[in-house]
Amino acid sequence: MRLIGRAIALCPVLTLLTAVGCGEKLKEPPPLPEPPPLVSYPGEWNGDGDVIAGTLVIRSQCVYIETADGARWLAAFAVDGTGWDGETLSIYDRRFRVGEPIELPGSRLSLDWQTVDWPTPPRDHCNKERIWLSGIP
Repeated sequence: MRLIGRAIALCPVLTLLTAVGCGEKLKEPPPLPEPPPLVSYPGEWNGDGDVIAGTLVIRSQCVYIETADGARWLAAFAVDGTGWDGETLSIYDRRFRVGEPIELPGSRLSLDWQTVDWPTPPRDHCNKERIWLSGIP
């Protein structure tokens, strides 16, 4: 009889513990944010002879090259040979980290950016006034 009485006495306690989440699964941590996407242009690497020098920066989830005069150039890359993890840009065997100096051959986009068939287009909120079509460093 004693065991039956104890079991009956534990029922309300077990019910209360279950109701407050004792039986819930542990919550998974939130997913890591996606790195800002790199803008990619169609076709082969740009072989133009100009060079841009500045710092690789991220502003409002957009990847720019910021020059010494403060101008920001939205950086665009060919698809092949380019890697990006949100902090480090890799172009074949070269690595560039956000906040570090960068020098890239290439040229300014001279067309209206909306006429380009971008594999990965610039995001709507990125400044598209100056776009640098990067070559292989």
